Amino acid sequence: MALKYADNVGTQLFDALPAANVYVVVESVSSFPTGISITDPAVATLANDDNSLSEQVKITNIDRPTKTFTLVRGQYGSTALD
Repeated sequence: MALKYADNVGTQLFDALPAANVYVVVESVSSFPTGISITDPAVATLANDDNSLSEQVKITNIDRPTKTFTLVRGQYGSTALD
């Protein structure tokens, strides 16, 4: 597995993200790397507005036309946020 990365990229979620969701629509995907897949994921941090809660996720797909990430939630000892 080869991780894909880009330093200091970010985007906003369009809606709340219940813990059970594995798809999330974001404002922009332009700064995120291409070629992300289940075997070559990107690692990201989801956080609330004041960064008091966060969650590690793997991004296993980016559908660029719809700006939708496919996620594996609660990675690296974190818990999926509600």
